[in-house]
Amino acid sequence: TVKSAQFLTLVIRKEDGSSVELLFLDHADGVDQVLRKPDQGRGTTGTWTYVTQDLFDPVTRSYRPFYVVKGVEARP
Repeated sequence: TVKSAQFLTLVIRKEDGSSVELLFLDHADGVDQVLRKPDQGRGTTGTWTYVTQDLFDPVTRSYRPFYVVKGVEARP
C-alpha cells in the first residue's frame, strides 16, 4: 500500500504477516521501478532495506524512530 501525505509512506507486509511503514525521504535503490507500476507495486515481493532515524513527530511534539527506505530488490 502507498499512502501520500507530507512524505510518501510505503506499507510493507513482512513474511510473518505483520507490516512495517517505510518513509520514502530520498533516493532509494530500486524503489522507482516498483512505484512506476500502474498498481504502485502492490503485490511486489522482494527484499526491502531500511534504516531507523529519529525524526520530529509534530503530533507528539517529540523525536521518535521512523523507518526510512534505502532500497528494494524486487523479485519477478
